[in-house]
This record gives sequence, C-alpha cells and structure tokens, in this order.
Amino acid sequence: MTKFPSILAPLLALAFAASGCSELTPRLDRQFGSSVRAATAQQALAPDVAARQRAAAASDGRAGVAAYERYQDSFVAPAPPAPALTIGLGKR
Repeated sequence: MTKFPSILAPLLALAFAASGCSELTPRLDRQFGSSVRAATAQQALAPDVAARQRAAAASDGRAGVAAYERYQDSFVAPAPPAPALTIGLGKR
C-alpha cells in the first residue's frame, strides 16, 4: 500500500508539467479582440455618410462663425442661475 502513493506522486508531477506545455485555449486565442472590433464597428451607423452628403444649403461661413462666437461668449458671461424656490412659480 505504500508503493501506490510513491508512484502516484511522480506521475502527477509529470502530468502537471506536461499540461503546462499544451495550448488550452486555441479557439479563444483565435477570437481574441473580436468583441472589441464588433463593438467599434457598431458605433457608426454609416461610416461613409460624410463623403456621400453635401452640406445644407442654409449653412454658410458667417452663420458658423456667429454660432461659434456665441458659444465662446457663453463661457465669458454665463447665464445667471435660476432662483432655488421657483418650483411651480411662473413669470406673470
């Protein structure tokens, strides 16, 4: 009965050593990163839409500059905050 454990221990050690050399996840390694690529591709509905569409006829350079200046001015002089007790009260 004492021979069985003495033989079993080296065999188990050999089995564990040999299992370290085998590739356990070939399918997972092949698919590594596919979920990230799929999520990135799904974030754009039509990636080439900018090349296919023309700018709107109503927008011009002056309107764009004016909008940009209003945007920049909103940081210089922000709108005053609303009073705290205005729930249900309107201007009359």
